[in-house]
Amino acid sequence: MFHTSKCVLALAVLNTLISFASSARADLFIADGDRIGKYSDAGAVINADFIELSSVTGLALGSDGYLYAGSTTGGTASAAAIFRYNPATGAQIGATPFIDYTNIAVSPSNPQGMHFGPCGNLYIADETLSKFYVFGPAGNFIATRTSANPDIVDPTGLTADANHVYVVCGQGIARYNAITDDFTNLVPPGIQNNPHDAAFGPDGFLYVLDVSSSPGVLRFNAATGAEDFSFHINLDDLITSDNIVYFPSNINFGPDGRLDISGFDANTAAGSVIQYDLAGNFQGFLIPSTSTLTFSDSFFLFTTVPEPTTLALVLPAALCLIRRRKNR
Repeated sequence: MFHTSKCVLALAVLNTLISFASSARADLFIADGDRIGKYSDAGAVINADFIELSSVTGLALGSDGYLYAGSTTGGTASAAAIFRYNPATGAQIGATPFIDYTNIAVSPSNPQGMHFGPCGNLYIADETLSKFYVFGPAGNFIATRTSANPDIVDPTGLTADANHVYVVCGQGIARYNAITDDFTNLVPPGIQNNPHDAAFGPDGFLYVLDVSSSPGVLRFNAATGAEDFSFHINLDDLITSDNIVYFPSNINFGPDGRLDISGFDANTAAGSVIQYDLAGNFQGFLIPSTSTLTFSDSFFLFTTVPEPTTLALVLPAALCLIRRRKNR
């Protein structure tokens, strides 16, 4: 007889296994020109040439655990497309692009940034055409969105919460409600000189990267758009022993809760990733400028969910345990 206590034990083991899989060490992926490098969450090189893909324009992690990468020239007839990969092996999923822009009536001219958001949809910003595209979780084209009030001009970055997509534009930050299909002007023009990217911090604030001649990072209340004046990172103040002149590109948060900024040294053109805490204090380099990175416009993310193969290994093991318990 299969006692309840045995079932409870088996389920407890299953939960432990899943918890172990979910808490596995995160990996860092960095788009570096025509390649995607893989690094540990501590910045150690795993494979600087993990994936070869021409003119990478963005990275995103799907709920399926796959790594998604955009390219301006890797698709059909050297056109823009999106590919997906197994983050454990680097193998491409499918023989053709996940999304082929040539199948869209008005395809993106200069896709910059990509992010999964409400309803599991994938959102792509088009800097040149001043709009963004919405694709379903299966890669199906849903819609093109643009707005004149507020203006969506030169969007370069996207981030999202459960119901909204935050579009980083040269004219501020627009918030798109994916449920009601409405736009609001979250951060009006003039607050920042040249906003380029944004990311949500573990504190729930929206952090926005400014890549103007006086680059830095500001923090905003995502509900009201009010700036938190207690926080400001001025990258002009970044002084190191190498006298780095830092040109930032993108921001993200690592599993340690720190704000990471990718960019390059104008003196050497060497890429790096620098870190700050949530008080705006410089914490050093996650990846130093002496690394193999060469990018001048990078995209990067941390994998923070189990790899696609992890649960496939966990579930059979748990079921096997349950069967053994049942047969005793």
